[in-house]
Amino acid sequence: MSDLTGPATASEVALLREQVSLLQIASAEKKKPFWQTPTNIVSALAFVFSLGTTAVSYVRTSRAEVHAARVELRGLLSRLAMLPREFAENAKKYETDASTRDLVGGQINQENSLLARQAAEIAARLPLDQMTATEAYSIGWALMGSLDNAGARVWAGRAIDTPGVGVNDLTAALRMRANLGFIMGQPEAGRVDYQRALKVFSDKTANDYTDFTIRSFHITTEIGWALSECGIGNVGGYAQHLAEAEKLLAGIPFSPGYNQVAGPLMALRAQPCMPQGAPLAPARKP
Repeated sequence: MSDLTGPATASEVALLREQVSLLQIASAEKKKPFWQTPTNIVSALAFVFSLGTTAVSYVRTSRAEVHAARVELRGLLSRLAMLPREFAENAKKYETDASTRDLVGGQINQENSLLARQAAEIAARLPLDQMTATEAYSIGWALMGSLDNAGARVWAGRAIDTPGVGVNDLTAALRMRANLGFIMGQPEAGRVDYQRALKVFSDKTANDYTDFTIRSFHITTEIGWALSECGIGNVGGYAQHLAEAEKLLAGIPFSPGYNQVAGPLMALRAQPCMPQGAPLAPARKP
């Protein structure tokens, strides 16, 4: 380019015009709305597509992980369900060999503790709607068997809070958490849960369950409550709840299931907390 004090050449003038034209075009492009600029539209569409692809991929991965976790959890719970039977079989098989019985029993307890903790870790990663009350209760029961009372109480609570929990699971979980309350030095909380267990049928119509079913549920709850009171030395509470169970039993007519319900009450005659001379309904004869 020539000296600034001299006249511009034809080529320099042409170059300046070209640069001015480019600046004018760029300025016009900047004044256009975002959606009228082709490059911006393409970029926005690419971004939206990327987000959609990422979201779909995330959902698929999440579902696959949940499915895999549930499969693993079912396997652990199935194995845990077998251990009590194996423990009983071991006690029977080695009833005359105490050292072997204790050795095998200890190994079963160790396996229970390990599997229960694994099941709890897996289940803790699952959404609440991906867990059934039965599964949560089973984890709590296994943890209680390994003396993890705090963990067992948490999973009993999760079973109780499961959406759509059935009467059977709800009652069992309430009883377990109630008993844990007594064991852990919180009997008042335990009594609240036992009382809740006695009211699980209150919002049901008369045709939902038979009278035998309702009474047998409540008898089992009263027996559990009595034993919990006995566990803290409350002899009066023990007698009171056994008496409540006997009243419920008295309203059950003789049937094939009568002795099955009455059996645990009869067995409690030998319990140390049982007051002397307390009446107990005998098994009825047909």
